[in-house]
Amino acid sequence: MKPPLHPKRRQAGLALFEVLAAMMVLSMSFLGTALLLAKTAKEERSALFMGRAASLASDMAERIRSSPAAMDSYVLAQTYAAGSAEVATPACGGLFTAPGRAPTPLNACTTAAGAASYDLASWQVQVQTNLPGGVGSITRGDNGNVRLIVVGWNEPVLDRDKEGKVIDTRADCPVAFAAPPQVRCYVMEVRP
Repeated sequence: MKPPLHPKRRQAGLALFEVLAAMMVLSMSFLGTALLLAKTAKEERSALFMGRAASLASDMAERIRSSPAAMDSYVLAQTYAAGSAEVATPACGGLFTAPGRAPTPLNACTTAAGAASYDLASWQVQVQTNLPGGVGSITRGDNGNVRLIVVGWNEPVLDRDKEGKVIDTRADCPVAFAAPPQVRCYVMEVRP
């Protein structure tokens, strides 16, 4: 016969309730980590597109600044919908390449306006190929010499409100650009 257990002695080990509580805490932390990773991936993709748009706008700003004689030729006023059309081949400028078309050899440009035309066409192709639904626009600002460069793109992952409606991301888009709600814009002002 076994001796009776001491009354102050406790049983060692974990109770089922303790195991369930630990599993619940662990599963909640895994869920939180997964949600954080998903949000981080979305924000990283959005930041990547914003960086590309900033680079494209800066590229065009440098082209405009480096050719003050062609300042009046650097205008590409278009809306978001109109800007998604196929880019027209410029009259001069060298080898022009657009997606889905064979490279087109062009004569050398002899005027600043011709070079600006080539710059605008090649820039449009870069915007369309580097951003989803990418569209670029260049308009005159309030002062005739100021240029407003707008690069817009279709944001692939959209935020939604509690009712499931898309949250408007076009806060930075100028009204004249006529962007739909899922479009984000990068705007740069260029002064000579």
